Amino acid sequence: MWSSAPSVIARIAQAEADEPVPSSIRIALLCGEPLSLDVLRYCQTNMAIPHVFNFYGLTETGVENFFHECRSDDVRRYQAYGYVPIGWPLPGNGIRVTENKELLLSGVQLTPGYLDGAGQDRFEIIDGQRWFHTGDVLEHHQGVWFCKGRLDSQIKLNGYRIELMDIEVNLKRQPGVAEAVCFVEEAGDRKRLAAVLQPADAETVLDLNLIRREIAKSLPSYMIPARMEIVEQLPYNANGKIDRRQVSERHASA
Repeated sequence: MWSSAPSVIARIAQAEADEPVPSSIRIALLCGEPLSLDVLRYCQTNMAIPHVFNFYGLTETGVENFFHECRSDDVRRYQAYGYVPIGWPLPGNGIRVTENKELLLSGVQLTPGYLDGAGQDRFEIIDGQRWFHTGDVLEHHQGVWFCKGRLDSQIKLNGYRIELMDIEVNLKRQPGVAEAVCFVEEAGDRKRLAAVLQPADAETVLDLNLIRREIAKSLPSYMIPARMEIVEQLPYNANGKIDRRQVSERHASA
């Protein structure tokens, strides 16, 4: 059995992109960040793992709350999303989705609170039930739930509401792009979209003008990053996830 963030599999794919990876892994439990279709494809083909599960959850709510058992045709079925759904709640998890699509969770697994009473605004009593505001955006599609990222990754720029994850999905669809992180940066007296791209390997040369033209075929003009940068390796945190804050702090152009 294998359990990790999808980024760990992505790094294996970087080293062994076109090679089979012999292993005795029968079950993979992937969690902690969005599971991209490229990582799922690698698990199913190169690593030949027969059972791949996508889990979603938060520390405050018992670690895992949703799960999806991936099927052999998931890469095709969810091509429009670019990511695997989080599926449906595990037993005992109460869910509510607010008007702005934020996920609320309840159940016996919910933490009684934070130390020193911090973060009380994330808990709410509704109809006598205690709920936790996850800060994550959920969307229902084809009978399953998708996590569309954090509420704070939903930005309003030049009057348009933008989900940064939608831009990243389209960037990662471009040939040779292994990872992409999108953020907002200051540009003089205004704000603009920026993106940092990681190539599939050291030999891959990315044409930023071509990438910009290609994503313009599926995204409106206000969702095209004004500035793109290529890095050899994106930073990861101690949990094996891409450190998005460090990316924006390192690569934001004042």
